[in-house]
Formats: sequence, structure tokens, C-alpha cells
Amino acid sequence: MRQVFLVSDIALNIEREGEPFEPPCALFSSGELLVTVGEETGVGGRNQEYVLAAALRPEGQRECGHGWGGYRRHRWPGGFIAEDAKAAGISNLAGGVVDGQTLDEAKALGVDILGELRRHNTSAALWKLKSAIAATYNISVGDLDVTIIMGHNKVPMYVP
Repeated sequence: MRQVFLVSDIALNIEREGEPFEPPCALFSSGELLVTVGEETGVGGRNQEYVLAAALRPEGQRECGHGWGGYRRHRWPGGFIAEDAKAAGISNLAGGVVDGQTLDEAKALGVDILGELRRHNTSAALWKLKSAIAATYNISVGDLDVTIIMGHNKVPMYVP
């Protein structure tokens, strides 16, 4: 998750200080993320983990949105199952989109983002937040992160 923290910190600096770029602007990055799952049996993927972690850091970012997507069938146990997703023909998620409101929305919906990240169970959380990017099996694209900073939000910096 170091990459998400780095990108989020750069975005926060742009949003609050206008450095190193003046908003509105976008940051693009790519590459294959590495997630160590261990014994957890949650359903998700590296792109979903990246974007869900971005919803946590930094809290209060209001002029910024993160999206990360890509597709390779996830190698984690199980498969994504939600009745309304199955009805729409969606069986796999490739990433998601979050912004400065996502953490508040998660709290209102009872979605424990940090807990789901610890369990590597990001598909259901993103689906419930209506922040998921769906994928089909007939495409293969590289991973891409887009972070958009729309304006200034001169809130004092929070340092954990």
C-alpha cells in the first residue's frame, strides 16, 4: 500500500498547496501491485485494495478522486458474488473509484474499509459503495491509476 500513500500524499499537497502542480490536474501511474494475502480468504484483488486504501488516506481530501483498474482474473479464493451483480451478469471486479466522500459514505453504510482491507475482502465493500469497476473475461489490459485533483482545499494538514 506504499504506492497509494505516495500518490495520495502528492495529491493532497497539490490540493492544499498547489505544488508540484496547480489544480485542476491528473496524476497517472501504472504497474502491477503486489498484495500478500496470507491465510485470508476474502475476495478482491490488488487494484481493488489500492483504490479502497485510497479512500482512507488522507481523510478529508474533498477535491480529489482516485481510480485504479485493470484486468486479470483475480487469483484469490472464490469469486465475486452479489445477487444484484449476478443479475447484471457481473462476476468479477477490476478495480474501483473513490473520492473524498467515500469514507463518510462507507461509515453511513456500515462498510468497515480497514477491516475489509485486512481480510482482503474488497469486492463486496466496493460493490456496496457503488464504487466498483466491473470487468469481463474477454479483455486484457494493463493496470492504470488515475488520480484527479479538481481544486484547492486549504484544510490544515492532518499528520497521523
